[in-house]
Amino acid sequence: MVYAQVGWATAVAVVSMLGQFLQGTSQFSPTACQSFEPFMNQYLVGQEPSLRVLTDAICDHISGLHGDAQGFQGQKKPLVISVHGPPGVGKSYFHQLAAQVLYNGENANKVQGQHCPGRHCAGYKVLFGMDYTTHDRDEQHAMLQKALLDHVSLHPQSFIVVEEYDKLDCHMRGFFRQILQGGKVGNQSLGDSVVLLESNLGFSTLHRMLEDVPSGQREDIDMDGVQRALKDMVFTMWQKQKCEGFSDSQKLLRNMDFFLPFYPLERKHIEKLFAMRLDSFAETALSHGAVLTYNASLIDFLANRVEFDGRYPIEGGKEVNTVTTGYLSRPFRLFLQSLEDSKEKNHAGDTHPSSYRWVVQQNKMVDILLNS
Repeated sequence: MVYAQVGWATAVAVVSMLGQFLQGTSQFSPTACQSFEPFMNQYLVGQEPSLRVLTDAICDHISGLHGDAQGFQGQKKPLVISVHGPPGVGKSYFHQLAAQVLYNGENANKVQGQHCPGRHCAGYKVLFGMDYTTHDRDEQHAMLQKALLDHVSLHPQSFIVVEEYDKLDCHMRGFFRQILQGGKVGNQSLGDSVVLLESNLGFSTLHRMLEDVPSGQREDIDMDGVQRALKDMVFTMWQKQKCEGFSDSQKLLRNMDFFLPFYPLERKHIEKLFAMRLDSFAETALSHGAVLTYNASLIDFLANRVEFDGRYPIEGGKEVNTVTTGYLSRPFRLFLQSLEDSKEKNHAGDTHPSSYRWVVQQNKMVDILLNS
């Protein structure tokens, strides 16, 4: 009898621990709404207008404010968001960050870059590369449908991302049309899920809108007008592809809640990204007992290493990684090693952090020097 009680208590404890684990990774966190925008603003730049809309839409959905919204067949409707913009402006980075905060809420920073996709955001599913060749199309379609069904069965509160959805062939678009209209995958409801559709379609339109706005500020572009333009563009593309009739395309559009722009980045955003990298280096240096500073001339030097077409970086923010590796990573790595070597020599060490600064040498190389 004692053994039975101990066994039952152990089982209850295991179930409780499992529930806590799933709450953080497979169910949307109760603190996701309040944490969403502040967390995003730490890492994402240049997309503030759409981020505000995304925050409100996701908060409404997970808080149940639209819990009575009905889909095509009377099922609770998933939140469906379509994001558009050129490569390198943060669309893919956005959905990775969104997964972290959706499933971990106020603890999202603790899992930054760790197991996501993975155990820290198990409900996060990214589907990409679906423009299959003819000879393996049927097999790949069947595998994809099974994978999606299995995922939703395990994770009713899924965050599903379809990358380059404008490249879906007719068969797969029909499959997703049935899902979005019916709110189900097989017998599994998608009503509690968030579906993000990502596309490069419309980047030239967004570029033109940025050029045409008198203030030059993306915040002053009419969001309703942008959404209508993107929605019309998607509808026109579908009609040209002739995968379905006019009314079916309209039904699919009606099940897509938002069409949001991810605008081209500008130099000020590139400079901010470099500042964020340097601030991250400074935090690491402080954890090793050193104060590390930089000035505006270093930011200007790094931004000048990025290739621009007028006011826009040709590859968006992608070159920030390349320039960081080429100019900052090695001197910082050697700097940390020198700090460790100094600690080993001094043993007890100085209780006051030493002060260092980033400098650009005459040979255009970057180094870290001790402040005199």
